[in-house]
Amino acid sequence: MSLIDAFQTDELIITRFSSGTIIRGRYQKGDETTFTIQAVVLPVNGRERLLLPETIRTTEMVRIYTTENLFTTNEAHSKLADIILWRGNKYQIQKVESWTKTDLPHYVSLAVKIEKDVNERKIS
Repeated sequence: MSLIDAFQTDELIITRFSSGTIIRGRYQKGDETTFTIQAVVLPVNGRERLLLPETIRTTEMVRIYTTENLFTTNEAHSKLADIILWRGNKYQIQKVESWTKTDLPHYVSLAVKIEKDVNERKIS
């Protein structure tokens, strides 16, 4: 039995992007795949908000417990962060902690609500 199985879970739809490329100076996002996972979703407390950049601390955030590893933005590999669809809202993964070397292996992620599609922004 995993930690996730011990709690009431919600179904999350994950959108994951493969590595993007730069074409004529503009970033082109990679292919996207969508899959579903079960997760525990909880509100974020004030102390956890301090772990994230100041510019997003006032945005709605959630803490997500999963058995699946979720991904943040990886600039070195030109990969965008995973996008979570939960209760009709989209959230972008900002931070992931691995707790896989415990008796109940799991991942804890912090995600920020997307007010507009951040993946459509132009990177210059």
